[in-house]
Amino acid sequence: MNLLRRTVAKAFSAPAGMSHLAVEPGTPREHSEALGRFFGSLGRAFEARGCESTRGGRAGVEFRVETPGGAVLFRNGLHGMVSVRKLVDEERGTVVELLGVQRLRDEYIPIRKAVADEPGRVSVRAAGFSYTSVNELVEEYMEAN
Repeated sequence: MNLLRRTVAKAFSAPAGMSHLAVEPGTPREHSEALGRFFGSLGRAFEARGCESTRGGRAGVEFRVETPGGAVLFRNGLHGMVSVRKLVDEERGTVVELLGVQRLRDEYIPIRKAVADEPGRVSVRAAGFSYTSVNELVEEYMEAN
């Protein structure tokens, strides 16, 4: 299988000393495009798990899902991060974490950053961030109580 992969890679790679001018299909050109794809993938993954997803008046930048642990609102603020809010009684809820993407070895990897709500503002915990995946996030929210 490795030999086949190397043969295919060699057949479709640019000639020595040259590079392709076009971006490969499916490869995000920039951070905002990668974040948009990640955000869309999250919505589709929740729908595939049977979660009722509603895309309110801000279609494309937020969606709400009903999980066993309650309602959660995912919002792409279009400033480099996606906020995740646990909703209580149909209110806007509390931001529980921020999601984003980070470029690592020529690809964008999803990251998460936990936050805690303090009176009047949101403060970032000292825990830092961690790498994640769409499947890991969906599984965690589906198992949350």
